[in-house]
Amino acid sequence: VTQRCSWWVSYDHKSLEKCPDYDGPLSMDFYGRIHPKHSVGVVNLPVLTNDFGIISEAILKQFDEKTDHRLLYRRLGVCADEVAEDIGALQLNLFVDAEKLHRDKQVQGAMLAVRRKYGSNAVFKGMDLMDGATTLERNMQIGGHRA
Repeated sequence: VTQRCSWWVSYDHKSLEKCPDYDGPLSMDFYGRIHPKHSVGVVNLPVLTNDFGIISEAILKQFDEKTDHRLLYRRLGVCADEVAEDIGALQLNLFVDAEKLHRDKQVQGAMLAVRRKYGSNAVFKGMDLMDGATTLERNMQIGGHRA
């Protein structure tokens, strides 16, 4: 469980070709190419949580505010800071639905049990069936790579 997450976006050097009117800060990469400066942010969550919905909502809100959507993203990263062990204790909060958190935790536990018993591809999201999705293929590979 965590109460703080950080995120960052690295922009591709071809972003300047796609968006020639970009006038923001620039930086140079390891290869000497000029590209837009990376966007970074830190999100303080309202509660100590491991709920995907709470974490993603907070990160995506700040992400939309701080990134330039005209540019090409090269790399995205998210890091959970100040991680603690989930010991089952729950701090009550008027702004968070404790029942929903409990149900979500049970669903995640059930999905994890099914994946452990039947494999990574036993339960997946519908978007993993879209054209260009690689999750199902990568789950079949050794360490997510072709060996």
